[in-house]
Amino acid sequence: MGGRLPRAPTFRARVGDRVRWRVATLGQGLHVFHVHGRRWRSGDRIYHCHITDHMMGGMVGRYLVEP
Repeated sequence: MGGRLPRAPTFRARVGDRVRWRVATLGQGLHVFHVHGRRWRSGDRIYHCHITDHMMGGMVGRYLVEP
């Protein structure tokens, strides 16, 4: 994956792990959370807010699923 993802943490899991995401917003702002990738497969993915200005401002991070 090219580029830097500087403002959000990298989350890690292994194939077969049960993962639960609790996503909240602070304040009154709207955020449309999204995770890219295929279920149950290993790989390097991203998660981000689908509002373009937010994503460009750093609301994007890595989610690594390892075998």
